[in-house]
Formats: sequence, C-alpha cells, structure tokens
Amino acid sequence: MGNYVSSMAFPVPSPGYLPRSARFVRTRTGKVIPIVHYAHSTPRCTVIFSHGNGTDISRLKDFLQEFSRRLCVSVVCYEYIGYGHTYDAESEGSIYTLQPSEDGCYESVDAAFDYVSNVLNVPTHKQIWMGHSIGSGPTVDLAARMGDNINCGGCIAGVILVSPFTSATDVAYPLLSFVYNMFPNLNKVHRIRSEVLLLHGMRDDLISWQHSKSLAETRKLKSKQETQLTLIRNAHHNNVFEQEETWEAIESFIKSLSLIDV
Repeated sequence: MGNYVSSMAFPVPSPGYLPRSARFVRTRTGKVIPIVHYAHSTPRCTVIFSHGNGTDISRLKDFLQEFSRRLCVSVVCYEYIGYGHTYDAESEGSIYTLQPSEDGCYESVDAAFDYVSNVLNVPTHKQIWMGHSIGSGPTVDLAARMGDNINCGGCIAGVILVSPFTSATDVAYPLLSFVYNMFPNLNKVHRIRSEVLLLHGMRDDLISWQHSKSLAETRKLKSKQETQLTLIRNAHHNNVFEQEETWEAIESFIKSLSLIDV
C-alpha cells in the first residue's frame, strides 16, 4: 500500500542542470543529495525551502534568487532522495535508480538541517523552515521533532507552510488514511513550538484550504498555540507565489520574529 501511494505522490521530473554553486552532502544512510545556497549580503535570516513534488532544485533558481532578493534573506534548497542528481554513494549503478519516498524526504531534510547548522554555521534561531505542498511533510516532521527536544525551546525561529495538507493520503486517497497515512502533518503539527505561518490559496483545487484550517485548529486544540493562517483570495495551488498577498504575509511574518543575535 505504501509503495503504491508513494508512486502516485512523487511525479519526479527529468533532472535539469544544477547551478554551479550546488554542493553535495551525504545523508545518514550514504545517499548523496545536492543543496543550493543563495546567500544575501546582509541577511535577516536563512530560509530553508522544501519544494513541491512536481519540481526539483534545478528548476527553482530564478524563484529562489528572487525570494532572497525580495525578502533580504539567504535561501537554501535541498533535494529529496530519488529526485534529480541524488545517488547512493555505495552503489556502482546509475545515479538515477533511487526511488523517492516519505522516509527518504525525512532523511533528506535531516541532511539539510545538518548542512545549514554545521557547515553554513547558521544558528537555529536564525533559521526559518518553509515547505510548499508535499514539502510541508518533511518540514513539519523536522520542526515537530525539534519541538520534542525540551532543551531547545522550539529551536528554529519559524515555520512557513504553503498549501500544506493534513496528510498526503488525505488528499488523494482519504479512505486509505486508516491503513497508510503518508506525511501525517495533522498528527505532528501540535508538537511544533516555533511560530507558524500557514498560507493557502482559496481557489486551490488540489489541496483545499480546509487542510490549513484543520492544521491551525488542531494545533490550538492540542497545544494551545496560535497559528497565523492567511488565505490568499485569488490563488490556486501552483500560483500562490505569484500573488502579492503571499509575499506581504511572509514579509510580515519574518518581521514579527525575534531574529536578533543571542
């Protein structure tokens, strides 16, 4: 069941050309993933972006550079195991034989966190993790696990979820969620102790804005934490970043965070 849902959840595009600045990092099981870093000269923080399932980091250069320029932040984007230019360091076969999976996304986000924290040396209180669509899955998982760490006080500065779902299974196969629940964000979101912004297009016909509403309500019910929910009136699933309201909401959210050096 899990393999079937995974095959439908990851329409992997053919790999494009990576920016020359891309770096390759190894995950905990020896897989190798590319990471790109667009550094701002005077960044307020670093935003780490988990992309949607129908693209890869080779196609996001213009968007990520504009994001960095417009919001005065540095931006990092990493690739999911099984997507373009990822490979198994221990295998002598084709570099394109890896298959994407839920666990592979979690493994990839952990490698990205390690890179940002220990190679780029960005302190956690200057990190904002943002996930779009299926990218909300690894983003929520990482932030929830960090929230479980009583010694870090939530650790990262903030979390931004754009067009997120309660779970990937709820979107495509809601009747199967009792059997296999892929990326169960609804079961984890209350464990996030950082500030959270949810952005969703009201015309999204792929993932209804009701998913974001449920995430916000569940977080308040289970952990008594308020979540900022911003519904973008004219946005569909794939054009939410084309709306001025989206940029204004992200700008306002970043300004609201405590990003001073401690």
